[in-house]
Amino acid sequence: MRDIIIIGAGSVGVHVALNFKDYLEGYNLLGFLDDDATKIGNAIFNFPVLGKVDDIFQDKFKNLAIIIGIAFQYI
Repeated sequence: MRDIIIIGAGSVGVHVALNFKDYLEGYNLLGFLDDDATKIGNAIFNFPVLGKVDDIFQDKFKNLAIIIGIAFQYI
């Protein structure tokens, strides 16, 4: 199994996490990265928010597969 992380712990990222097994097989979802300080260190539906988005460049996240789960609002 390959480890994977989701960038974004909002509605899109959480949807992907909750339906993860429907999208991908052979991956182990470690949790989220998100820039919302109130989410870091907490779990969302039992998936931990492990740090900020910039943390993806840390060695501990090296060689992970990544899903971008961020919605954009156009004005």
